[in-house]
Amino acid sequence: MTLNKRKKAFAHVPGAEWLSEARISAVRPLCSIDSPLDSGSRFGFVLFKKERNDRGTVMLAKVLAIYQKSGGKNGRHAWTETVTNVCTISNVAVQVFEHMVGPQFRAIHNSLTLMRCNRFALISSTHFLCMLTSPPRPQLENQVISEGDFRIFKTLQTNTSAIIKFVTALSSKPRCAQRARNATVQDSDEEDLENE
Repeated sequence: MTLNKRKKAFAHVPGAEWLSEARISAVRPLCSIDSPLDSGSRFGFVLFKKERNDRGTVMLAKVLAIYQKSGGKNGRHAWTETVTNVCTISNVAVQVFEHMVGPQFRAIHNSLTLMRCNRFALISSTHFLCMLTSPPRPQLENQVISEGDFRIFKTLQTNTSAIIKFVTALSSKPRCAQRARNATVQDSDEEDLENE
């Protein structure tokens, strides 16, 4: 996936200014370790599927590891400390925090309360939506985000269905997408013939 493809996909989604580059840059890279300058670059919003049939929900994530493919067709995937472009990421290992109330996010999800387990995931770059503007404030095992980041979260949460649509399009293989388009055209042609 290229950055231009991601920008085009999210161009018409509310919050496109955050989603197009995921707010990752050379000035403010995404880190997999705590940075003494800005620990907010380790947190972001992700589209997370709780179950196989789940379409996905927007959640807060703490980046634990970043995997990047080294150049070329036969390049290897390797751990990297920082990334300056969201499209160079192959996978991101994260701890996922569930929205609780207001700007608070809980480490132990509602469905895992009895087991007292945290939730972790390995997500692709298409499911990493954007970084936070400022570091969250830890509150016991939970996280409290800033008001500005909470407004971003509410916008993303309100437009989850549109985001899912474009993330699915970005994630699909080109051949599968082409077959789907061809099948749709073929179906509409068959309907036209039946109507005549």
